[in-house]
Amino acid sequence: PVPLVDGNVNRVLARLFGVRGSLQTPAAQKRIWGLATRLVPERSAGDFNQALMDLGALLCTPKNPDCAACPLRDGCWAKIHGRQEQIPPPRRPVPKKPIRYLCVRIERRGKLLLARRPFSGLLGGLWELPGGEAAGAAADEATELQALLKKRLGIPVRIGKLLGSRKQTLTHRWLEIRCFAGSAASGTIRPESYVETIWTEPERLGGLGLTTGMRKLLATL
Repeated sequence: PVPLVDGNVNRVLARLFGVRGSLQTPAAQKRIWGLATRLVPERSAGDFNQALMDLGALLCTPKNPDCAACPLRDGCWAKIHGRQEQIPPPRRPVPKKPIRYLCVRIERRGKLLLARRPFSGLLGGLWELPGGEAAGAAADEATELQALLKKRLGIPVRIGKLLGSRKQTLTHRWLEIRCFAGSAASGTIRPESYVETIWTEPERLGGLGLTTGMRKLLATL
């Protein structure tokens, strides 16, 4: 039998056995997984794992846990010591990193060029206007975007005026998408760091997986 430990199970086991301090440390995770491994039964391990996850999601919640309804309350270390609200301790807020994403709107015969991000990593597998994260000064955006596109698409792209921008809040990032007009030289696109590229009619954008920020930006262009 194999245990399953998610955020809910982390919280349940930490309160039940009095695992204090941050649960993000290797030592805490080693103890949590050790407890989960010892508890998981030989039979119906899947049902047991699901029950622990449900217990954390419905009763042993991060705030205001319903201890009166919990079947484990009599043996719960946190309940006995009145530490339900302190275990686990709240995570320290992670400062959000500002990111400028530069992209280009290239249209050919009424179709827009879109590129698909790698499936792993930030916003994996989603479609976007081709571009990349800016590293230089804002004054050099057009030059930087041109170099990014040459590398990522394999063809020269002429950059025009700024068409619009859109800000989006991600988990640990402030993302600003800045879109420029552009035109691509004829030739075969050979995406280097994209999964694939397509030319699509604007009215078909709704059927593609786009980030919220990119979708809202496209609606204004």
